[in-house]
Amino acid sequence: MGLAAVGRAFSGFLHVIELLLLAFEVLQRIWFIHIPDLVLSVPHAPSIVKFIFFYIMAQALGLLWGFVVIVLQALSRQVTSWLVSNGAESFSAGAAANLVYRSYIVFGTLRMLFLLAHGLWTLAWEASSDFPTVQKLIAKQQSSRGSTFGLRAVMS
Repeated sequence: MGLAAVGRAFSGFLHVIELLLLAFEVLQRIWFIHIPDLVLSVPHAPSIVKFIFFYIMAQALGLLWGFVVIVLQALSRQVTSWLVSNGAESFSAGAAANLVYRSYIVFGTLRMLFLLAHGLWTLAWEASSDFPTVQKLIAKQQSSRGSTFGLRAVMS
């Protein structure tokens, strides 16, 4: 009797999981198919969506610019404190190495911010012309396989 009860409980558990997966599939269809269809039925929707996208990209680049200013301020403060030291550190190779040692984290942060800004800039320009670089890469992969199915079939 105990084994049969476990089997019924497991069957009930599988039924609940199946219902959850079905609900998840319905939500995905609504989110990825029906809502974009509804948005694109609005007149001039692609232009509006593109404007909103570029506005968000401009905000992200502005935020990155603020971070760059803060990092440059910290770096300039370190350089200035090194240059205006009261003789505790003379202008020697050891003092210069100490400055580089203290400033490396700031430099690394600044480099990562510039790389992130470059990535956002590239994403914005690629999105403005429907990702031509990605289309070229996909078309090159399809041609190397010898298959005409793929990007050409979808775009025609």
